[in-house]
Amino acid sequence: MIKKAMDYVALDLETTGLSPRDDRIIEIGAVKYLGGEKGESFATFVNPGIHIPPRITEITGIDDTMVLAAPAVEEVLGELLDFIGELPVLGHNVAFDYGFICQKALDMKIRYHAIGIDTHKISRKLLSGLESRSLESLCGFYGIVEEPRHRAFSDAAAAARLYDCLYEEAENRDGEDFGEIFLPEEMAYTAKKDTPITPKQINFLRSLMRQHDVVLDREIESLTKSQASREIDRILSTYGRTL
Repeated sequence: MIKKAMDYVALDLETTGLSPRDDRIIEIGAVKYLGGEKGESFATFVNPGIHIPPRITEITGIDDTMVLAAPAVEEVLGELLDFIGELPVLGHNVAFDYGFICQKALDMKIRYHAIGIDTHKISRKLLSGLESRSLESLCGFYGIVEEPRHRAFSDAAAAARLYDCLYEEAENRDGEDFGEIFLPEEMAYTAKKDTPITPKQINFLRSLMRQHDVVLDREIESLTKSQASREIDRILSTYGRTL
């Protein structure tokens, strides 16, 4: 009998990019499973405080107007962590979502650690012959329908259903040893606390913006030191140095 987790929280985030340190959460979706049964859910838009990049809107369908009245991450993260509690978190490439949660928790001086179940990792061991093991491809493979796609709550629910399908797949393969791939594992994320933008960077960045008529999609004072350096480098590489 293959061991399987019965209690966990399926989690998915939509974000403005791939970097937990520099990008922002725009939607959170989580579903609690206890004893293998679907239970409470947690779903909210998150106002990132910046313009959502067009490529993210194209993928998720989420635009600035949809998050305008939503709470900031500082207002909802504690509630999400209370919802998760001590339960494992499950997701497709769950380390991605876990990294964002850990980084934002650190920024708020909250300590957070969880064990996780990664359906992508399970699928690599179980379905090595498939050309693609994206969540969308695997949902198509197993006939899982959760709409809309690339939205946090529906993708969290889809990952939970995929977990069940993968487990049934393994159970039907007599004689094959899959070890404990369905059980939660330790996850690690090295969160980094960044320092605020310096007064020197503020002055230099404002000078560059005035000279080249550049508008940022966020307040200068909200930038971290590393984000400010990247904005400065971007402007200099595009327009050249000041006279």
